[in-house]
Amino acid sequence: MKATLRCLLLLAAVSFSPAISSTSLWAGNPAVPPIEETRHPALGVSFEESWLKEIDGNKNPYSYLSSKLSLDWEPWKPLVLLGQPIRWQWRSTFIADAIMGGPETVYLGWAPQVRWIAPIGKTPFSLYAGGGAGPGWANVNTGNVNDGGLGSAFTFVITASGGLRYEINSRWATWIGVDYQHLSDAGISNGNKPNIGLDSLGVITGVGYGF
Repeated sequence: MKATLRCLLLLAAVSFSPAISSTSLWAGNPAVPPIEETRHPALGVSFEESWLKEIDGNKNPYSYLSSKLSLDWEPWKPLVLLGQPIRWQWRSTFIADAIMGGPETVYLGWAPQVRWIAPIGKTPFSLYAGGGAGPGWANVNTGNVNDGGLGSAFTFVITASGGLRYEINSRWATWIGVDYQHLSDAGISNGNKPNIGLDSLGVITGVGYGF
């Protein structure tokens, strides 16, 4: 009877002690709780702002203030490479460009993207890179064939960026990097304007939140 009572008291002490778990107890070190892995939310939203400058040497010195709103989805487990968990994300990105220096003033587009996030050791910093492509619209003046602008209002966009990311906590992150954007109608214009194809490069900053 006394032995049974002692066993019950021991089990009660283990069950209600916040500092001891069954994992650490059977590991032989009851004073140290198990280490939990950092888990990132599967869904998130992010906002990015970039300043882009046209690098093709076209007739007009295009520049952009580009705003990007993205829905981020991380459906897979990280890919472990050289001991580091490389994260993969799908991104659905809506793009709004305020155009300066060119005959157009507005560009609106959407681009599905893939982004890779590679941590730097055990620090809150990581490297990231990603990109994608999709359709868009610009307020092109198709009647003016000599303005040096885009060939048609329906335009494709290619976007890519990469840089340094900082994890504020498990939900918030911020980053800074280099942004690239290409605008072109892929030669499907109505024929009265050439497809100039704009390539632009600049600096991007962003902030993201995971649900």
